[in-house]
Amino acid sequence: MFGERFDDISPDLQRPILCQRCQSVTDVPDVRLFRTVEPRFLRNDYVPSVVEMSELKDVLEKGNRELKRYEEDIAVLRQTLERLENTKSAVENTTRQCRAAISAQRRVPVEIWEMIFSIICLSLCEYSFDVDYSDSPLLGLPTTIVSQVCFHWRTIAKSSLKLWSSIDVNLSNPSYNVALPLEVYFSNSRDYPLKLRIEGDGPITASPYCVNLWKSLSRHMHRSRELTMAMEDWGDIGDLPPVQRLTFPNLGFYCEEITPPDELVWPWFWQAIRKSTKLAVVSSFIVNRVLRAIPFSQLTNWDIHCIECCDDVDDFLDVAQSCTALKSLTLSDILSHDVPDFPVAAREVKLPSLRQLSITTDVDEYSWLAAIFGSLDMPSLETCDISHYAWPLPSELLDMVRRSSTSLKQLRLTLLDGWDACSSSDPLLLDILQAVPRLTDLELAVGEVPIEKIQPYTAFIDDMISALLSKFEDEPPDFFLPQLHYFSLVVPCATLNTELVKRVLEVVSARQGTSHPLTQFHLVRRSDYGDKSQFKPERFVMERELLERIRMLDEGRVKVVIQDDDP
Repeated sequence: MFGERFDDISPDLQRPILCQRCQSVTDVPDVRLFRTVEPRFLRNDYVPSVVEMSELKDVLEKGNRELKRYEEDIAVLRQTLERLENTKSAVENTTRQCRAAISAQRRVPVEIWEMIFSIICLSLCEYSFDVDYSDSPLLGLPTTIVSQVCFHWRTIAKSSLKLWSSIDVNLSNPSYNVALPLEVYFSNSRDYPLKLRIEGDGPITASPYCVNLWKSLSRHMHRSRELTMAMEDWGDIGDLPPVQRLTFPNLGFYCEEITPPDELVWPWFWQAIRKSTKLAVVSSFIVNRVLRAIPFSQLTNWDIHCIECCDDVDDFLDVAQSCTALKSLTLSDILSHDVPDFPVAAREVKLPSLRQLSITTDVDEYSWLAAIFGSLDMPSLETCDISHYAWPLPSELLDMVRRSSTSLKQLRLTLLDGWDACSSSDPLLLDILQAVPRLTDLELAVGEVPIEKIQPYTAFIDDMISALLSKFEDEPPDFFLPQLHYFSLVVPCATLNTELVKRVLEVVSARQGTSHPLTQFHLVRRSDYGDKSQFKPERFVMERELLERIRMLDEGRVKVVIQDDDP
């Protein structure tokens, strides 16, 4: 009727456990075996006899008593388990505290943390506060995130005033009250000079958020060390209230990303710019109505974004005459939107302190570029970078170089992609090189060639390379570029063969016996011809003998690179 159950005991039950009564450890699990009911009693159609009923009732009573005992044992074990869990948590907490106390982060000096935070907040992001960075400034601003990690980081971040001083704000319809988090940055940066960028990518309305943002900027704009203006719609800013008694005592850099407003719109702003005694670096557009407000006599660096009409050229030449302290001048983009061949008169513009000159032009005719080259007199010029779309450059370039011949050390001439060769036999390049005896670095880069002009331009490039090498071969080393250390020639569609490589190696070898030997000679053939399926030059394979000569020159401390730019 009843049987005893002798199922295998779980391995876990065979481990030492606590006795349910004395709570001591025992090696024998306290598992009390209990009888089982035969299967016939479990069928619905089986009716037990009176004797069987009596026995079943006895088993039921014993089972209830056993269940009660098991419940008591389980309750004791649960209490013991709870105590063990609490003790385990306390040990874990102590362990965690010990691990934190001996962690490497504790030994990192504050200066290192400041450098790390500076990289995160300033190097990886141009501005540590940028309202376009995230819809929620409290979640997206890197300095805010760093300061919320722990008390130690917050203390370091708040003491690093520079982390809070780089700010970019957009005045066009802010979607939340940007002034609130912005004031936190202004407060945490205290009196540290600001790197401030004010932009507007749409209409500026008189919404409460915009008004609050402008009021916050008005209170702190005078702290700017670097100020960038990027307002797309200047017609709407006249409604903004002026900043009373604005001055820029620390302003050293001023940049215009978009054409600025004239003094009729923001007279108070230009009066403050005019009186900025520390302003030395300006990146601007040529706009006659605001040029006079910039203190050019104290500038050291001037980057002009765009010259697109003859009046711009005249304005530039007029104001450049007062740039006596200028050390670097960049004309980023000279365009031609005027009547072709509209004359621009050259005049003497003496820049006695200028060291670097960079000009990029998209003018097909030479009147403007000739006027600039013919006007600039730079007796201290050391670096000259000219990028153009046509060859040859105007002869006035040679005159400008000759006026700077005693100081010019680095020269880079670039024919931009889409350039046009007007002549292949013009000696202007060789004349320019003949006029710069102190030149140490020479780079000539020629841009992409249209597929339909491969053949004539290949002849043009080959003639240019041959003329340069002939000049090195025919002239004494102390007569033609006697102090040249670095020579780089990057050209497309050149005929790269063994004969050319041998000529190059002969030139380099001959220079090694002079007082100013070459340290690097680069000849690279570009392979970006647009649709390479129509034209692809034959790959040049260097002979072993030539490679050995190049290796020997390299051991003699001159690096020779002759290759196609595609590996």
